[in-house]
Amino acid sequence: MSIKNPIGPPITAQSGSIECIKEIKRLIKEKERITFSEFMEAALYTPGVGYYTGENKPWGAGGDYVTSLDVSSEYGRAIAKQILQMSSNLPDQRPFHIIEAGGGRGLLIKWVMDAVIHLSGDDAERFVFSMIERGSSNEGLPGLHVFATLDEFKERFGEVGGVIFSNELLDAIPFERVRWSGGEPRQVMVELDSDGELKESLREESSHEITEFFSDMGVSPSEETQAEVSLGALQWLEEASNILEKGYIITVDYGKSSKELYSNSVGTYMCHHKHTRNEEPYINIGEQDITAHLDFSALKKKGISCGLTTLGYTTQSAFLLGSGILDGAEVASTADDMTAESIAHNRGIRDLVLPGGVGDTMKVLIQSKNVDDGKELMGLTFKNLVSRL
Repeated sequence: MSIKNPIGPPITAQSGSIECIKEIKRLIKEKERITFSEFMEAALYTPGVGYYTGENKPWGAGGDYVTSLDVSSEYGRAIAKQILQMSSNLPDQRPFHIIEAGGGRGLLIKWVMDAVIHLSGDDAERFVFSMIERGSSNEGLPGLHVFATLDEFKERFGEVGGVIFSNELLDAIPFERVRWSGGEPRQVMVELDSDGELKESLREESSHEITEFFSDMGVSPSEETQAEVSLGALQWLEEASNILEKGYIITVDYGKSSKELYSNSVGTYMCHHKHTRNEEPYINIGEQDITAHLDFSALKKKGISCGLTTLGYTTQSAFLLGSGILDGAEVASTADDMTAESIAHNRGIRDLVLPGGVGDTMKVLIQSKNVDDGKELMGLTFKNLVSRL
């Protein structure tokens, strides 16, 4: 069964968490129709029944998708090395805060903590570790402060010096979908049809924020182009900047420059369910992830308005190679001396940096605030593509 859709292909009848669908329909009845970002917020984050707040286990072989964290723990060690170099550029910053936003399972911040403590030796007490995650269950990790939001962190510590890093966080912050019609970006809305089922419509006139965004970015896609706009990601960057008195922000995620992103006429949004991908956000509601590629040009521009300096933009592969991930490879005198575990360990490192793989699709943006010029950051020594932004 499918539902007629004036925006594009028919919508397959909604399915998924009954309670989540009920909440979405309640919101629509209350407002008559909602933006796609409001639909996405409810589908992903409705307390107890949303994709990230329910009983789903999104990550790994038994989940819906695999991230870099499922490939090799050396990923966290390489990030830790970059963070330690950043801390050496701010020798008088004590304490030095290391904050992961969107920590999920807590794997990455644990690996970073372990590596930083091990590599910094007697100076380890200088570092304070925190994770920002809605509904996290990692409060028991020794030495880690856990907060639901950046605002909660700020209430506890105020403005701090250090590093804020995120890994595949911003691509899942609720975004708007738009379609060009009559030379204008018109927002995709979600409403109910006469049978009480979900359907899409186009807003007659998009919000001021949407039209201003495209005007500021200087892009004007062709008629009928579909695209996504993550105003929430830009808001997140502003909030992160507001708690950082001095230091760095590292953003690792899927994305492209504005020019590359909006030359794609069908958009980039994607849903992930049981290691399959689809473009149907109205199936598996509350049981599948919804993401879209980031506009790194917009993040750079927003950063400037927040007092941030963009130091570099590169691929994840280049960042990891520059940060010394190959140092973690296990070496034996002969091939016969390599154990199955060692081979698997090295294969994981290879998969993170292999040309043409996820390491090239994922990008890394590094911004700083109130930091005097120091040594070139190791993660940017292999390749710096910031001129593309």
